[in-house]
Amino acid sequence: MEPFKITDIKEEMIELGKKLYAEYAQKYSPERVEWMRNSIKQLATESLNKDFSIDELFYLSIYDYWVYGNTISEEIYFHFPYKTHKEKSEYMTFRSRLKLMKKINNFEDSYLFNNKYETYKLFKDSFKRDVVKISNESDYKSFAAFVEKHREFVIKPTSSHLGIGVRKITIETDENIAELFHSLLQEGIKLSTDSFNNDQSFLLEELIEQDNRLAAIHPYSVNGIRITTLRLGNEVKILYPWFKVGANKSFVTSAAFGTYDAGIDAETGIVYTDGYKENGEHDAEHPLTKIRFKGYQIPEWNELLHLVKNLSDRIPTVRYIGWDMVLTPKGWCIMEGNFTGDFMWQMFNEKGFRKEFEALTGICQNSDFWWQ
Repeated sequence: MEPFKITDIKEEMIELGKKLYAEYAQKYSPERVEWMRNSIKQLATESLNKDFSIDELFYLSIYDYWVYGNTISEEIYFHFPYKTHKEKSEYMTFRSRLKLMKKINNFEDSYLFNNKYETYKLFKDSFKRDVVKISNESDYKSFAAFVEKHREFVIKPTSSHLGIGVRKITIETDENIAELFHSLLQEGIKLSTDSFNNDQSFLLEELIEQDNRLAAIHPYSVNGIRITTLRLGNEVKILYPWFKVGANKSFVTSAAFGTYDAGIDAETGIVYTDGYKENGEHDAEHPLTKIRFKGYQIPEWNELLHLVKNLSDRIPTVRYIGWDMVLTPKGWCIMEGNFTGDFMWQMFNEKGFRKEFEALTGICQNSDFWWQ
């Protein structure tokens, strides 16, 4: 099919992107196009803007999506506009990862991680904090009891991702409790509509008190560890963990909020890369605290490895899990689990790991394109 011609010539990619945009116009609603362009504007670095216009990046991202299956974010932080076909083919992108996960994980169990409350119920003992779910008016009593005990807490949409809707709430007086409850119910309806998700519920979570040794690099956020487990037979392997560090005094540590990811040596627990942002830029030290990323020792590392392997053993039907873990004075606890967790290590190692992962699992994508 002509629009799917493979080329390394940027001008040809852009023209092919325009053809794909026209051919699949039904997939590119005005709202989606606006979101794509805004995402590019937000993520594009100064050097990228010098080399490409927003229009060029828009059509390049469409071409790359249909050929390699990458998202807008991956287009930017994997530096795809500068890479050859051979180089881009070596990356595990969103679509190729999802296709592979259908062969690795039992998708009937995906709800256990895509729904944060189901994750909490399954691993409650390792959350080490109070969590309640609110869905409708009948939940007001449990809501009021929770906020009476915890005057400061975190609110999370039950089925959201990328930190959307996550924030810290402080109760000043009892007078606004009912008003807050009803505003959260309305917010849940709006988020559900905007994200085409039927789940309107929220979780209220007790604040995590993190260990001072991890708080030091950015005290305003809960700085966690993404540690990915992969079950191979009776063995659970640890894949390329990374340190998730907040920035700009933001409470939320999500790449969507301009925060940092830094690679951790799986054997030693020592950070071995700079801190990388989702636009691919990286810093040797945190701009706020001036603490260097490389050489940062994650404390209680062996205890963390032992815990996530035990957690993985409790659900053998889900062989690949991305765990977000936080160290507290009581030990390591779960922040959340991810059913098809990102391969962000490709960003901070600045190379694709598709061949390594396929060799590890023995599962390969034999078709030319992810959609075949």
